[in-house]
Amino acid sequence: MRLREAILADLPRLSREAEDLGRINIQDGTKGGRAGASAPRWIAVDHHVQDALGFARQVSPASSHNLIAPDESYLNVLQEIIRPARDVLHAHRLKGFLSYERRMHVSAMSKSLYTARLSSAANAAS
Repeated sequence: MRLREAILADLPRLSREAEDLGRINIQDGTKGGRAGASAPRWIAVDHHVQDALGFARQVSPASSHNLIAPDESYLNVLQEIIRPARDVLHAHRLKGFLSYERRMHVSAMSKSLYTARLSSAANAAS
């Protein structure tokens, strides 16, 4: 999931889908706006997804179906929580590549294609 999708996700719906179907449909906060079954993007549920949903439900503010409190906005969450957390991660040189194994599992992208993309990005940066 992208950051925006994770923040705006309808946690009760995702939990029901995970339990009933063994997969979740990512709809909220997506690029281009997916609406229900017209543009489904299903993610298989394994113990990693179950753990993530459980943690998200625990930290979700009271009276909220996502990670935004009723008196907050998406912009507030980005400015007050996400950006400071990113600063800490970047200070320790932790970047998005840590999700490599999960991305490979979900997308079935071949390792050689992923490596080629990394090499291409590194060459473009130098």
